[in-house]
Order: sequence, then structure tokens, then C-alpha cells
Amino acid sequence: MSGDRIARDTAAVFAGRIVAQLLLVVATVLLAAHLGLDAFGRYAVIAGVILLANVVTTFGTDMLLIREMAAGRRSVQPADALVVQLALSVPAIIAIAIAAPLIGGGDPGATAALRIGSWSLLPAAAFSVATAALRGAGRAGRYAGVGILAAVIQLGAILAFAPAGVRIGTLGWLLLGCGLASAAVAWLAAATVVPGFTLERRPTLATLGATARASAPIGGLAIAGMAYQRAALLGVAVAAGPAAAGWFGAGARILDASKSGHQALYTALYPLHAAGRERSAGPERTTGRLSEARAIAVARRRSIVVAGAIAVGILVAGPALVDRLFGPAFAPAATGLAVLALSLVPSAVASHRTIELLAAGAERSIGVALVASLATLVVLLIALVPRIGWLGGAWALVAAECVDAWLLIRARPAGRNVAHDVAPADRGRSKEVGGELPEPAR
Repeated sequence: MSGDRIARDTAAVFAGRIVAQLLLVVATVLLAAHLGLDAFGRYAVIAGVILLANVVTTFGTDMLLIREMAAGRRSVQPADALVVQLALSVPAIIAIAIAAPLIGGGDPGATAALRIGSWSLLPAAAFSVATAALRGAGRAGRYAGVGILAAVIQLGAILAFAPAGVRIGTLGWLLLGCGLASAAVAWLAAATVVPGFTLERRPTLATLGATARASAPIGGLAIAGMAYQRAALLGVAVAAGPAAAGWFGAGARILDASKSGHQALYTALYPLHAAGRERSAGPERTTGRLSEARAIAVARRRSIVVAGAIAVGILVAGPALVDRLFGPAFAPAATGLAVLALSLVPSAVASHRTIELLAAGAERSIGVALVASLATLVVLLIALVPRIGWLGGAWALVAAECVDAWLLIRARPAGRNVAHDVAPADRGRSKEVGGELPEPAR
């Protein structure tokens, strides 16, 4: 992959994510206005639980599929990944249905929304497989377009079906409907441009077992990463109530939008890292790798500098952003956003190091850092939120990001590449194909 390819893919994914994030911010603002502070806080928790369940049921199969397709191997088929995800989604839906009254805080509407919305895990499996295939095939533009259309579907559904005064219980149907429509769009997009995406080989118990075993280490990382990502919101909701969760969620939404640029860069850089480990040694290839290494180093430094600049911008413009987007009721979110902005630089450092280690097959090193960071976050949530209020959750997250970055910088690749172990016989047919990495789970 040349520097031009990196720039082109980064630009496509970045543009797609900027548009999608802007649409999602608008959708979030509309929901906040329609639901009110307390109901929006409950909805933020419901959406977080479903997103966490989606990561668990994906089980790393999407990232494994990207690796295999980027290397030109066919040992893992889209059908295998889809069946594994669907098989995991059913018990997850049952578990959510049982736990819904507790998660919903005893609110009948929130309980109903969670139970109905959990069925969106089924179409989410198809969406995950389809977008992974697009990434693995190097179809950055098509992947970006699918993300935009999914955001358009969500915003359109809110405009059409969530008028002012809507009850939170009806939002479960909105989640399910948006999931079905987004999955249909993604599946059609992949089926029309990715060779062999259709079910060219029926899954068997042997292929399903091999896929599940190969994806398990990556799935474990994704689960730990999502738990780390959502623990602060859930901790604030439990310890400080739904209003505080609404403030925290509003600040976190703006912060997530600010990360779109360097997340797009990770998507473009990951296959470059992974492909480098597949190439045979030789003078010409070594020269190419040196050139690519310089390009990666430059991209890394620039993205960290940009992350710092964005953090400064949020510190200055945060109050105005919160007021314009969410209104006076969410004014306290500006203080939380200012604190959360301090996490941007360590987050950028950690995310770059994560894709390097993942390409090297060092899942264990990434896992150690994630577990340590999650432990730091939980301990600080317990210690700070009861004493200084919901802002303790923001400070806890900043400290955990710093721990994560420090441990990942110190880590050295010491593991195996899971994708290489799926089908060693396929290595002779390996070829360099561009692919992309899903967002690092942080």
C-alpha cells in the first residue's frame, strides 16, 4: 500500500465518519429535546448496553475476517462469521430480557425499550459481517458510504417516529427498525462489490469451530475494550443518577465526534502494518518497508499533534458547543467535556500502539493494558464519584487512558498472529490486498 493509498483511504473514511458523526450528533440532540433530561439519560444507558452486547456477540469475527481477506486468504468465510455471531446473539437477547428490569431502573418503558431493542443484535450481525468484508477488500469509499447511510436512516427514523413527547418505550422499535434497514444496505453494498461475498461455502461444524477459536482472542480484546469504554457512563448512571448520565453522555458524544480523524487514519494504517508482516525479505521489499515505516511515523506524529490541538479547541469552545447542541439543561456537560478533552492525546497514542501490536499478533500485551486500565477506571469511579460527583467519572476516564497509553508504549510484540493460525496451508496463496481495521475499542 503506497502513501497515496493511505491518503486516499484515510480521506474517504474520514469524510464518511465526519458526515456520519454530524448526523448522529443531530440525532442525539433531537432525542435529548424529545425525551427530556431524565429519559435521555436512561436511553443513553439502554443504547450503551445494546452496543456492549453487540461487541460481545461479534466475538472478534469481523476483525478476523478483515485480516484474512486483506491477506488474500479464504479460510474464514462471511457465512461462518455470520452464523457464529447469530448463535451468540440469541443467548444475549435472552440475558438482556431477564436483566432488563434491573438495567432499566424499574421503569416499565425503559424495560420494554431494552427488551425490544435487544433484537437489533440479529441484523447487527449481518451489518458487522458486510462492513468487515468491505474493509477487508479495501473498499474504503463504499464502507464510508454505508456508514453515512446508516446515520441517515437513524436520523430519518427519529424525525419521522420520535416527535416531541415520545415515550421511551417506543424507542426499542426505533432501534430494531434502524438495525434492519442498516443491515440491508450494508449487505447489498458488500454483495455487489466484494468477490465471493455470497455464501460460496456452507458453514459446517468444523469451519464454525475453527472460526470461533481463531476469533476468541480478538473477541476478548473487543469485549474488554468496550467494557472499558462504557464503564464510566454506567458508573456515573449508577452512582449519580440519570441526569448525571445525560450530562456525561452529551459530553462523550462531542468527544467521540472529535476523534473521527485519527480513527480514520487507523483504518488506513492497519493493513499496512499487517501486510508488512506477510512480505518476504528482499532488497526491494526492505526499501519499500523503510519508506512505509517513515510514512507511518509521520502520520503518527501528526495525528498526536492534531489531537492536542483539538483538545485545546474543546477547552475553549466546549461551553458554546454544549449550549448550541443540547441547550441550557445540559450546561453542566461543558465542564465534563473539558475534563474528557484531556484524554484525547493519550487516547491517540494508545490507539496507534494498539494497531501496531494487533498487526504483530500481540493480543496478550493489548489485553494486559486493557485489563489494567479497566481496573484503574473502576477503582477511581468507586473512589471519586461518591466524593466529587459525576465529574469524578470524567477524571477517572482520563487517568485510565494515561495508564493504557503508558502500558502499551512499554509493551513489546510477543505473541502470535491469530489469523495466521486459521489455515496455514493458505499461506502459499497469500497476496497483498488492502483492508481496514474497525475502530480500536477505546
